[in-house]
Amino acid sequence: MDRLNRFRTTAFFCAFLFFIHPHLYPSAETIDSASLTVFSEAVYTQVPDIGVVTLYFTAFGWKVDNAKRNADKLIKKFTAELEKSAIKTTDLRVGEAKLKPSTQFNRDLKANVTADFIVSRKVTLTVADTGTIEKIMDLSLSIGSFALGSVRLSVKDVESLKQSAFNYSYEQGRKKAAAIARSLSMNLGEPLKIEEINTRVEEVDVVQSAGFSTSALADKGMDAPENKLGDPSEQPAKEEIESDYSLNSPNTDLVQASSKLKITFALKKP
Repeated sequence: MDRLNRFRTTAFFCAFLFFIHPHLYPSAETIDSASLTVFSEAVYTQVPDIGVVTLYFTAFGWKVDNAKRNADKLIKKFTAELEKSAIKTTDLRVGEAKLKPSTQFNRDLKANVTADFIVSRKVTLTVADTGTIEKIMDLSLSIGSFALGSVRLSVKDVESLKQSAFNYSYEQGRKKAAAIARSLSMNLGEPLKIEEINTRVEEVDVVQSAGFSTSALADKGMDAPENKLGDPSEQPAKEEIESDYSLNSPNTDLVQASSKLKITFALKKP
């Protein structure tokens, strides 16, 4: 009985509070206000205006210092050849030396022991003339002891490209929201909130786009690069392999920037 009386007292108090408290009633402003949230994703493209080449130069040495000096000699020789060839770079960066011990099997110990050291350094070049990328790769091959990391086509102003993708995605989202608002017999108001879910730039990977493989060379009756011996000038003439990609082709892939947004707009009565 006491529990029932306490329940009645609490219920009466809540009802009384709801009756006298004006903020507990929905106001006309609350009823009239409405919003619409849409998701928008758009892609903005731009013709690439720079090329970025990443190379790795590797050298050996009985000691770590010797290996580092040998790697630096290769890089200096490479940069000197660039100057001789009149290849202009807008940026050239040499990365930190990466060290790896080279092991050799010891018959007496019957185990692999450290014989010397291998040092590798990354060199990243940026060029405004994408037509010189092929020459850079040829020069690096003539130096020897190198590995090709990547060849990418990009744009100078990445942030501007990302902003253009953002603006384009917003316009597409606004058009979508306006169409939905019309179907609801409402007018689209100002954006209340814009949430950037993701905005990224996708550069053109030249190495992947070329689509070359050792199996493709074998199909053409050619030796794979790692099996080719001797002076390249002494090699017999080879048939050119058709590629679906060319640095100077008018159909060169475009650098893409995609932006995904979540936009909330106000809705107004007509």
